[in-house]
Amino acid sequence: MPPQADVCLYLNDGVCDEPGIGTGACPAGTDTADCGTEAPLPDPPAADADSPGPTLVCPADLVGPGSGDTAAEEMTCECTIWTMDTGFVWGSGPYTADSSVCGAARHAGLIPETGGDVTFRMGDGCDYYAPSTANGIDGLVWRSYPASFYFPAAGEGACAEPPEPAPAALVAPAGISEDGAVADDAAPDGDSGGG
Repeated sequence: MPPQADVCLYLNDGVCDEPGIGTGACPAGTDTADCGTEAPLPDPPAADADSPGPTLVCPADLVGPGSGDTAAEEMTCECTIWTMDTGFVWGSGPYTADSSVCGAARHAGLIPETGGDVTFRMGDGCDYYAPSTANGIDGLVWRSYPASFYFPAAGEGACAEPPEPAPAALVAPAGISEDGAVADDAAPDGDSGGG
């Protein structure tokens, strides 16, 4: 799926993201609410099999302001040096939708610490997100979350099963043996336990 050249992922975040007048994270004319521009969208470049076109900068996460709130089912974006260290990573793939996209891509081993292009796919939520450490990134444990994402290049994004709780160890109170008998040294003062 080609990158979405006419969509700004950082709409209505209070920061102009158009090139030449803002951060340059979005194509010209796509962040009019924050940049105050009403310029028409530029014509898309001619299709070229060797050049897929511009890649959008990855959002910090896939929920909340600046994410567009409804991310595409599958999308390619660029992790830049500025987006590599933005937030936590929850899970080990799939990741919670509020995880750092670029941190998760680094955790999955898809990009170096300096960044690169990644393709992610949105998925349903999971009841459990398993922890792991990979490529210098801690994927933290998390309980149920309503939406997730994963990288097709790193797997199918199947939800992990929560671990079985460990059985509680039964310990007899002090002075009582495992068969329930009261030990002599546990009897009240002056009573040796005999008649």
